[in-house]
Amino acid sequence: MGWGCFWGKQRGPLVPLKTGSINAHVYRYLLCHWLLPVLENVRADLGNLLFQQDNVKIYTAKLMLSFFESYTVPLKSHPAYSPDLNPIEHVWTLLKRQLQVDYPNLINYPGGPNKVKAKLVEVLPLCWEKIPPKQFEMLWGSMPLQVQAVIDAKGWYTHY
Repeated sequence: MGWGCFWGKQRGPLVPLKTGSINAHVYRYLLCHWLLPVLENVRADLGNLLFQQDNVKIYTAKLMLSFFESYTVPLKSHPAYSPDLNPIEHVWTLLKRQLQVDYPNLINYPGGPNKVKAKLVEVLPLCWEKIPPKQFEMLWGSMPLQVQAVIDAKGWYTHY
């Protein structure tokens, strides 16, 4: 599990987590240390942007809503059962593919599950850096088409 972000063709940080579980306090810590510095830079270049996330309970906990309000981070709200249009989901697929290309035998890494997780924390940022900026830009640019496709399908299935 990890946290990462991007905008346009710019990749933000990828923060692999050593633990498999995350709660609102851990999420707040991640955003304080990783998202806020990114937002400072992005706002200077692009103005105020919407931060997109889904409706997972830890993301919508009171602690998090007050965090977003106190740091003036505008959120894009989603209905409870909305299609997942967040382009970062496609980036996770690209990251997994890159991981399979670069480390096809990682599952067999000696030392058991804890050693595999530690190796993942080490290599995921390396794979993240190999995703071409063009891929990020394509995903970013596809958002208007994705939104229109969902509108046209009245919220039902689209090819995205």
